[in-house]
Amino acid sequence: MLRRRAAFFFLMLSLAVMVHVCLLYPLLKVAARDAWIATIFTLPTGFFVAYLTWKLMNINPEATLVETTNHLFGPFWAFFFHSIWLLYFFSIAALSIANLMSLLVGGFFEETPMWALGLAIIPLVIYGLSKGIKTIAWVAGVLTLTTLVTGHTITLGLTPERNFRNLLPIFEYGYTPTLIGAIFMSAAWTEICVLASLRFHRVETKGMLHILWFGVLANVIMMFSVTTGTISIFGFEAANDMSYPALYSVRMVSLGFIDRMDVYAVLSMTFGVFIRASLFLYAALQIIPKKITKKYNNLSIIIGGIAVYLTSLFIYKDFLQFTQLMRYYFFTIFLWIIPIIYLIRNWMLKRKNA
Repeated sequence: MLRRRAAFFFLMLSLAVMVHVCLLYPLLKVAARDAWIATIFTLPTGFFVAYLTWKLMNINPEATLVETTNHLFGPFWAFFFHSIWLLYFFSIAALSIANLMSLLVGGFFEETPMWALGLAIIPLVIYGLSKGIKTIAWVAGVLTLTTLVTGHTITLGLTPERNFRNLLPIFEYGYTPTLIGAIFMSAAWTEICVLASLRFHRVETKGMLHILWFGVLANVIMMFSVTTGTISIFGFEAANDMSYPALYSVRMVSLGFIDRMDVYAVLSMTFGVFIRASLFLYAALQIIPKKITKKYNNLSIIIGGIAVYLTSLFIYKDFLQFTQLMRYYFFTIFLWIIPIIYLIRNWMLKRKNA
């Protein structure tokens, strides 16, 4: 079992890659200048999904997600839900690698083949999984503390460049784009459900729920900082034309002994994707029957890693196709209904057996 603080570390690194870097571009397209307001509107939905995840964990704190599903639904429907979880976890792992390749190709290594960039991270993911989820959680803890320090340093370094008048006028195009942007961003909270595939100490206490809520709040605060910073520095029109606005903000920071912070952007994204891809691939492998993964543990990790790598190459053939496929990420918001179904089914069984 993992310590409860590992959940916070996973939320800080896994979600950060998606909401702070990858979703900023489509969010600006949808919510326009009011993207920073849309991030605030996502807070209640984030708390709601965190609460659903906590309740899902507490259906049977000693059981895995697979065991809980089998107990609630029986073989046929359990297979149905297992397939959905497997597809979702696997897709997010592949999407994470594709996001990294997109950033590296667009911002740094334009002439480098995508397959080579993917090969640079997949062996790290496979090695991390071979060491176990506790090792990945420990690495996530170290990286979270490092990211908090460097993130605040960058924020302070960019303060003189900000012009907060660029954030006005608010609701320039009405309330609808802002609400749509908030709904779009809320799809990222679906990823919190991956924590239900892990086992934590004392998950039944309110302390675990508070950790999840604090992780959501921290991500919203950082996303608010990134959106306001990007728009206030570059202006909405310029930021809207950037593929990775957060990257261009980091490039403007100079600490004297480091001329540009490109190295921070590369390392932060790479290690964030390592944690993210490892976490979701681990969750996907937990869905596969134990008699297979236990007997062929290392082989299943290698095959899973190769499958994620090949899928990521399909997702990112070019930036245009990648942005089009990213639209389907929004539909993951409908997966919120699955934990609700679990909770309703658990209530029905308890009432039947009472």
